[in-house]
Amino acid sequence: MDLNSDLLPGLSVIVPVYNVEKYIKKSINSILNQTYSKFELIIVDDGSTDSCPAICDRYALKDERIKVIHKKNGGLMSAWICGIENAKSEYIVFVDSDDWIGLQMFEIMVTNQVKNNADIIICNTRKVEGKKEYRKDFLLNPGYYNYRRIVNEIYPIMINAGNFQERAIPISRCGKLIRKSMIKNNLKYCDTSVSFGEDFNIIFPVLLDCKSILIIDNKKADYYYRMNPQSILHTYNKDMYKQIVALYRNLLLIATTKNKSFFSKQLYADYIAAIVQCYKNELMNPKPFKNILENISFIRKDKMFIKALNSVKWKHYRKLNVIIIMSMKKWNFFSKNIITRILWILKRYKVKKLKMA
Repeated sequence: MDLNSDLLPGLSVIVPVYNVEKYIKKSINSILNQTYSKFELIIVDDGSTDSCPAICDRYALKDERIKVIHKKNGGLMSAWICGIENAKSEYIVFVDSDDWIGLQMFEIMVTNQVKNNADIIICNTRKVEGKKEYRKDFLLNPGYYNYRRIVNEIYPIMINAGNFQERAIPISRCGKLIRKSMIKNNLKYCDTSVSFGEDFNIIFPVLLDCKSILIIDNKKADYYYRMNPQSILHTYNKDMYKQIVALYRNLLLIATTKNKSFFSKQLYADYIAAIVQCYKNELMNPKPFKNILENISFIRKDKMFIKALNSVKWKHYRKLNVIIIMSMKKWNFFSKNIITRILWILKRYKVKKLKMA
């Protein structure tokens, strides 16, 4: 197919940027060097305080496809929503500013879109940590899914396929081509104050609206997600639990509003995993250990968590997660003062080791 054909659609590529001067050039270059060039690149600088604003402006001077928007810091979601509001094309692709993409991603996406006219096209992701790369196969077979196949094959395992945070469809905005109208129709569900699971807020309702999905398993179209082990291991989010509660209340509301309340069981399973992440997050709390125990004691009493434990099969999860769940469920002297203290010490040892590396 002629890549210069007028029959091929244009893309709006949205890149939210915040203080990533070390990585941003690789991200932008991977977009500008695509084999398919019919796109606009909208870079949204979300109030960066490093050299990112200047870097973005220099790129814009060299390539007329680039539009840079400088805005006051409002968080990741506010940045990509700003990009959506300024997008001119029918289809949206998100790329985060510390990641990069395979150089044929757009070509493969667009040519497949012309053939199939899918609402959303999903490519595979490679997780990159240093020199190591990890590519996980899809749970579903690659190919075209019409609405009947979506209902019968994707819905039953879309949010939870039975294991800890195991999903049929990646929840990330990235690595996807999405019909813009579907995103705009669901922006009402996005809460810009939420910084945990932001993508879930928009991708979940979009998936529920999809009448067709195309899954592509082509290594030349992979999305490269840069892992940041330092932030994962030693960043404490004091608002994580509050944001998780708000997120999942919203997700349940979305399912109900769209007459798909049957997703509640999968969301309960996912909620267990989110609460486990809260437990792990508290292990990084800089306050004294007694304060950590107080916070976990409060979190474990969460009514949705208790309901989920009684309705979801979770004892086959990975051993550490089962230990954490059992500890929170029982919360006796042993689980508080032995198990939690050991995990607290181990977490700090990992962080110290990482800092010395």
